[in-house]
Amino acid sequence: MGHDPNGTGTTDVVTDVRSRVIPLPRNTMQHKGNEESEAAALVDLIVTTTGVERRVADAAFIEHEMTGEAFLDVLSRWSAISPDQVLAALALHHKLTVVDLRTGPPLPPAGTTLSADDCRRLSCVPLNVEGDILHVATAHPTPELLAELRDVTGFQIKLHVASEAEVAASIRSRDITEIAFSGTSSDPVGAILRVARFLGASTARFDISGSTTTSLRLRVDGLWRVVCMLNADFTASLKRTFHESVAAHPDGDFSVSTHTTVAGESVSLSVSSRGWTQTVVMEVPQVGSRSLDDLGFPESIVAEIRDHLERYNGMIVVAGPVDSGVPTTVRAILDEIDSDERLVSVISSDHATQAHGRLRLHAGAEHDVLAALSHVRMAQADVVALTDVVAPSIAASARHLSGEGRLVIAGMRIAADDVISGALNRFDLTREDLASEAVLIVGQRLVRRVCGACSTPFHPSDAERLAWAELGGSPSTTFIHGVGCNVCADTGFDGRVAIVELASPGGYPRPGTRTAPLVSSAVALVEQRQTTLSELLRSFTLHMPLIAS
Repeated sequence: MGHDPNGTGTTDVVTDVRSRVIPLPRNTMQHKGNEESEAAALVDLIVTTTGVERRVADAAFIEHEMTGEAFLDVLSRWSAISPDQVLAALALHHKLTVVDLRTGPPLPPAGTTLSADDCRRLSCVPLNVEGDILHVATAHPTPELLAELRDVTGFQIKLHVASEAEVAASIRSRDITEIAFSGTSSDPVGAILRVARFLGASTARFDISGSTTTSLRLRVDGLWRVVCMLNADFTASLKRTFHESVAAHPDGDFSVSTHTTVAGESVSLSVSSRGWTQTVVMEVPQVGSRSLDDLGFPESIVAEIRDHLERYNGMIVVAGPVDSGVPTTVRAILDEIDSDERLVSVISSDHATQAHGRLRLHAGAEHDVLAALSHVRMAQADVVALTDVVAPSIAASARHLSGEGRLVIAGMRIAADDVISGALNRFDLTREDLASEAVLIVGQRLVRRVCGACSTPFHPSDAERLAWAELGGSPSTTFIHGVGCNVCADTGFDGRVAIVELASPGGYPRPGTRTAPLVSSAVALVEQRQTTLSELLRSFTLHMPLIAS
């Protein structure tokens, strides 16, 4: 590899990291004079090399100047250029090499002083060392970054360009690697919490059985991901941590307990022992749950939900099929409420709903939930949240609490294609009751977004195409899916987006059309390449006998 201490000029591919081949002409990097700004030169580069019309580029540049958003980010948000074209433009503009981190960078180079915290702060990843030159990948190559890296590491720096998502994923992978391959940890639960939060997980699961190593599984966006294998030292530390819990509960028993990390954070744990395997399921207290805006809820629907939350009585019912993100939406709605002003009580059957300042009750069986609701009444809670209304008796009790002057937020998983009608039946409500009792029903599905870092063309089967046509999809649609990479933890998906319909005191969907808005919205997401055909069919299995068969 050619050395370039100043970080300018092109070089060969970095060792052990794939180069992303993006054929763009290099003669476009001629300077047009000192009077032209660097940003204006980038505009010219985009017009010359990508085929973006001058008027579009100028409009994006004006928005960049008005808002401060990066010029290339504006064009990408407008879908005027692809992510690969963004990287190519950055590389040509700064005369750098594009590297591909989707398969993960090599282990952190030995001898550098660039810590994981430095990587997060500077948004960069060290690749390898050649002599006195440290190669670093970043999505934001600037002279300021170059200078700070020199000061922090003491090396001469050669910058390379990679996508922001790949850099972030590589930083997370580095933290996971350090945990999995480090020596015995004095705080294994705290270490797992840090990894889970990096990945945005709601739940962690691991076994503490007789094996020397164990797999760490995290639930992210409704998917369980095997993140890594914890080594023998780390596994032994976990066993010591939970030795008393496991010893106190013989085979076949189950317990819920609280563990306090070295940092003083309390974590709720479910420990079960079956045969030779002891399984621990651990909730991940969220520092900041995703909001309704983060989940892609339309602005008009978010506004209506927030207006309803200003009430001090009534109900918000979140309804959807199993694995449609109902608890996630309930959490997002709860985060809209100031728990310092109103006492919020959460009754949950899992370990995914917790926040500071809330009265939290764990209840799964029907009689346990009813008992918890009685406790909530005695505690005089202002807001009552149930993560899953599993029976009409629970719905009736929740409705009674609302009539007593409380705001009730209820999640409901229902196996029906028309979830709004299902919610009305479960709560024994009529259309007129929506207005008289101030009831808002949110029928929703959180559809998984395809990972932009590893999406690739996909050719569906004849049966899938037939189902696609029956759902109203265009026969000319080209499909994609994610093949899995380190950005999405090999799942092919990265995040979720909501498709929603409302039944509110002010309006009600016409009978026979209630599922159509959800289906057409999901079809549009496939056509816009935001999600996959398989995700669409999974979300609407109950809507079509053809898919169900």
